[in-house]
Amino acid sequence: MQATHFNHESNNNITWIDGGEPAQLAPNYSEVMAKHNRLQSDARHDLPEEHPQKEALYAEQSANYDEIVRAYLYTHVSPGQLPAWIEDLLLGCDFNATEWAVMLEEVRKLAEGSR
Repeated sequence: MQATHFNHESNNNITWIDGGEPAQLAPNYSEVMAKHNRLQSDARHDLPEEHPQKEALYAEQSANYDEIVRAYLYTHVSPGQLPAWIEDLLLGCDFNATEWAVMLEEVRKLAEGSR
């Protein structure tokens, strides 16, 4: 069964590729940024590099970076519109500092607007 959703900006009918519901696919910008801020100030940053808890922090940060990239992506296309392989391709990109700053700022603005 395919789910449909109306794009809030243009009222165009969107067909979801994976049949997911918009509420399940759309990111919670506030949660994504709260997690990012929490991880940035996490005390585990002070641990030695090889410490298992620091490695766990890095894994959590990596997952959060993916959430931020997805959240940014979904400001330009609706969740579920792109095939999973395209999302995977974007998540695998090595963004430079400027690109990352643009994405982070956009998601931060959306988080502030959703409070």
